Amino acid sequence: MHRPYRFRWILIISLTIITVATCVFGVIGYAAYGPTTHSVISEDLPSDAMNVVVMVTLCFSLFVTYAVQSFPVLGIAKRLVLLWDI
Repeated sequence: MHRPYRFRWILIISLTIITVATCVFGVIGYAAYGPTTHSVISEDLPSDAMNVVVMVTLCFSLFVTYAVQSFPVLGIAKRLVLLWDI
């Protein structure tokens, strides 16, 4: 890193921007659709083929995300097991 002393401020600024953008997006969504909107947005979709496609895509993304999250854990566990066998 070229200037490591600036990392803290860059992190704070970027997290603040992300937080503000998420809050603004939520407020605009609530103002547009009101309190009748479900917290899980896929429950508000009409019951047709597109809803099934969205639900299958969400399930697939959760499955892939779980595998990606467990990859580092499996790598650490593999090293521990190999050291334990020696």
